[in-house]
Amino acid sequence: MRNEITSYYPEIKTRSTVIRPGIDTLFQSDFVDNIQTHNPLHVIFLGGFEEREKAANSVVKFLQAEKYPLHIRCVGFSEAGEKMAGVEYIPKSRPSDWKDMLSWCDVFISPYSGETFSIASAEAMALGKIVIAIKNTGVSELISNGVNGYIVNSDSPGEISEILKSVIDNLTSVSSVSLNAIESVKNLTWDEAAAKHYEFYQELCAVRVENK
Repeated sequence: MRNEITSYYPEIKTRSTVIRPGIDTLFQSDFVDNIQTHNPLHVIFLGGFEEREKAANSVVKFLQAEKYPLHIRCVGFSEAGEKMAGVEYIPKSRPSDWKDMLSWCDVFISPYSGETFSIASAEAMALGKIVIAIKNTGVSELISNGVNGYIVNSDSPGEISEILKSVIDNLTSVSSVSLNAIESVKNLTWDEAAAKHYEFYQELCAVRVENK
């Protein structure tokens, strides 16, 4: 089904207007000039869907087997799901705690192929975090692979693992990815989103008048 849907992407893009949501000023006001990456690396996996949780557990197993140093938090994971040793599981994150949660991490991953835009990923980028997104999801359109984040195929824990290994092996050189992430979402404000909505509806009204 997903392959059938993605075959229509080119047509959808030419016949659609995409207006991205804005990022809360709580995140936009915190741009960072000097990115410091933790050692061991701090990683957040966002849960909430079985696909996300399976991918996270597969990555954890792979990297733990190779003894790569990671401090992992899995946020929003179901209580009934598989739990890995050495991983911190947080069932829910209150909105008031979310900025602190994102500030803690170095890498943010939401491994779900059904993601629409993922404002959480954009908020992470605004705070200079390295985001790993799934190909053909909304936020992946903001990312140039390896420049301001990373894009992987769906159901690809191996790809995620290799990116994390690369980040761990090159901690001093990944700050450019973080700084580029900040720059690439600076225009994702609610004022900008409102202006685009207003402009779009003006165009619709103009077309309707012309067709009367």
